[in-house]
Amino acid sequence: QITGSLIISGSFIPRGPGVSDISNVSIGQNAGPGLGSSGQENVIIGNNAGEQLDDEDYAVLIGSSAGRFIQFSNSGQHNVVIGGLAGRNLKGTLGVGADAIDGNVLIGYGAGYGSVTANTDGVKYNTGIGQKSLEDISGGQGNTTIGYQAGQSITSGDGNIIIGSGSLGSDNPSNQLRIGNGNSIVAISGSLSTGNLLFPNDVTVGGNLNVTGTGIASSNVAIGTTIDTGISLKVDAAGPDDQIAAVLKGRSTSATDYGLLVQNSSATNILMVKNSGVVEVTGTTTLDAVTNDSTVAATKLTGSFTGSFTG
Repeated sequence: QITGSLIISGSFIPRGPGVSDISNVSIGQNAGPGLGSSGQENVIIGNNAGEQLDDEDYAVLIGSSAGRFIQFSNSGQHNVVIGGLAGRNLKGTLGVGADAIDGNVLIGYGAGYGSVTANTDGVKYNTGIGQKSLEDISGGQGNTTIGYQAGQSITSGDGNIIIGSGSLGSDNPSNQLRIGNGNSIVAISGSLSTGNLLFPNDVTVGGNLNVTGTGIASSNVAIGTTIDTGISLKVDAAGPDDQIAAVLKGRSTSATDYGLLVQNSSATNILMVKNSGVVEVTGTTTLDAVTNDSTVAATKLTGSFTGSFTG
């Protein structure tokens, strides 16, 4: 109990027992007690925070048991671990750089907690923000997760990006993109290795959509309109009456190759247009030719034929 005034002159540098270098800040019971003269520029706050640190530099460990088992692994590790139990079980192997706990940013209660107590495998360059984000991590590298329990199920996967509350991910993915709220419906997923994206439901594009690669649609496609029942592809151009609705351009320059090929449900060719302009129709067919010019009467080609024609 202090009554009256208290005047303290000079400097006050909080350091727990065993923390000798004056550049370290250590507050809390068993906060960084193993830091000797080599560990420098660390901030360790919380009960048992950084309990097994020895020669770590530039670490920030804040929260009860934050980074409790992390130890020096033959390289500067520079981890930022903030939150109760954040990074609690990550340890690494003393003196082995390949098994270091290095360059991680884990923020939130239980973020990067680790599924293996005092885990000796390397965990590097991960960013987990959110309560229990990357909670089961035990050997993964280069993952970025944002949100409550985001990437919680990842143990040793590398290079993943997971965004969304409750988007747990799976046990051992690598180079995957996952954006969604919850684990059952993922709004956007994709491969960070190939650049492929997957959209599990309807996608609406308000502006122009330019596809320069190969587009693969496993469901129905509507352009400029909405899809109707029983139609797989529907194009409805908006704009002036004389606007071209669609242009289909083949990739091959050979006159004998097909620029347009129409097949039925049995994958049988029924309409083929070669790059030379030759149209081939198979089967029994009736063609109607209609013009938009009101001064020209509509014409109709009747009868059945098989083969090709030019026009």
